[in-house]
Amino acid sequence: MSGQNKNAAPTQLLRVAIAVSHPIQHFCPMYRALARDGRAAVTVLFGNLKGAEPYWDAKFGRLVDWGADVTEGFEWHALAGRDAGGLRSAWRRVRATWLMLGRIKPDVVVVYSYTQVVSVAAAIYAKLAGRRVVAITDSELLAHRRLTIKLLKTVVVRMWLGLVDVLLTCGDENERYYEHYGFPRTRMVRCPFPIDEVTFRAAAEARGEQRRATRLRLGIPERAFVILNVGKHIASKGQQDLIRATAAAATGDPEQGPWLLLIGDGPERDALRSLARETGLRQIVFGGFVRPPELPQYYLAADLYVHPSLADPHPLAITEAVCAGLPVVTTDRVGSVGADDDVQPGRNGWVSPARDWASLGRLLSHLAARPEALRDASAWSSRIYRGRDCGATVAGFVRGVYLAMGRPAPESGSRQLKQLFARRIHTDATS
Repeated sequence: MSGQNKNAAPTQLLRVAIAVSHPIQHFCPMYRALARDGRAAVTVLFGNLKGAEPYWDAKFGRLVDWGADVTEGFEWHALAGRDAGGLRSAWRRVRATWLMLGRIKPDVVVVYSYTQVVSVAAAIYAKLAGRRVVAITDSELLAHRRLTIKLLKTVVVRMWLGLVDVLLTCGDENERYYEHYGFPRTRMVRCPFPIDEVTFRAAAEARGEQRRATRLRLGIPERAFVILNVGKHIASKGQQDLIRATAAAATGDPEQGPWLLLIGDGPERDALRSLARETGLRQIVFGGFVRPPELPQYYLAADLYVHPSLADPHPLAITEAVCAGLPVVTTDRVGSVGADDDVQPGRNGWVSPARDWASLGRLLSHLAARPEALRDASAWSSRIYRGRDCGATVAGFVRGVYLAMGRPAPESGSRQLKQLFARRIHTDATS
């Protein structure tokens, strides 16, 4: 008869290196949460510090600064210099990545994409050093791709997956994508993409006050039906279809709406303003670029979130909307829809055909006249997010990196975890 020896010494705490191109404001909260969780010793390796330092974003059409505090609360290192492009620069960054990982000595390397030099270099290092590789992406099969691209992806993706031991997946369509390329479900672990949940929850504590104050500042009547969209003003985001659909659903009564609130900026900004004038849509507010800490007030001011993209793998704006308790309308080209995903049709959301603004307009009219359906969907969004919150993200990440090593993850707050911490402190002090 066999059994677990409760007095056996615990396995050593995993050392995990996360290799990513640069500080991404949506992912850094996960790194902070992993540092607080403590079930793995996590170090983040940035290819550069774009994001922690101001940089020009061509899609936003402006200088973007997420703030230096984006990298606070977790251990990290950055490669020196910027990627100048070209094979020589790429090789220098590969060598720098290998040298840094050689110092960190991780058991598991977590990477994001086969299009990032630092991720590819980290994955190759791991395989050469006999370490495990865990990968994260938001890829899906919904976007229309030319046959040549499909054939090329078949070769490249299968080669990439040959380096990967475990996949951390963000949703139903993401898992379907990897299953399509032959990766086994048994080595996939759901790890929802993180958002700045702390900021959203803090704002929601004064939901009514935030809603009234934001509407007053924007000149939107308190009782109006408000549709929100957050994203870069680029053609693929489909805001032009949303403007046409809102104009078609307009009642002419500003006290009732619908009002359209667009948050973001980009090269299509002037074209969108012109389109609003052409369609006669007067009940529209262009909120411009908004820094992430200020975003929750706009979600809380809305009644419905609409994401009309023509192609979008798993947009974090939808996750933010669900966190804020908003019902969601999106298109059949967005990878956030599924029975176990952010948007669950029949519960908290509706799906409209991409590029079909007339169908979207009819759906908006239908929903604006059914506040009880929106209230039910709002409650569902709050319930769904509780299963996809930061706690679920951390749990999935930890389970995934330990699975890559063939070991069960220690329970958070357990006696075993405290022993692991003590062992880590002793090891670090004597190494």
